[in-house]
Amino acid sequence: MIYNHNECHKIECKITEYIMSDSNCSVTFGYYQENDTRNFCVNVVAYNLITRTMFLVGIGKGLTYYNALVDAMKKVETSKKTCSFTIKWSNEGKAIETSYFYAKDVHQLLDKFYIGIGENSNKIMIYEIKLNPES
Repeated sequence: MIYNHNECHKIECKITEYIMSDSNCSVTFGYYQENDTRNFCVNVVAYNLITRTMFLVGIGKGLTYYNALVDAMKKVETSKKTCSFTIKWSNEGKAIETSYFYAKDVHQLLDKFYIGIGENSNKIMIYEIKLNPES
């Protein structure tokens, strides 16, 4: 079955609304196709307007871009069922920023943090990583 652009856009809007209601971040979607598996993939990236940094929220995969978006939506929705972390950090000695993430463990947390930071990762100083209590 072929999915049209409108159906994909509806899921993008749902993901964006979900993330914005939780973190007040804007959201971008990066689409690509894996060479080895031929899967269609979508990177869901949140952009924090205050700190001007990007963070990977999740990666969806599927046989079509629509399926990849559905997979990404499931991951975003279930992310709140994982651990909640707080990171205190700064960029090149500027003011300390506080960012919040959902991740299954510290490794996934750091992957999400550093993928968003990208080439500036050597300019980042992390001061504290805290596992937040369950609410």
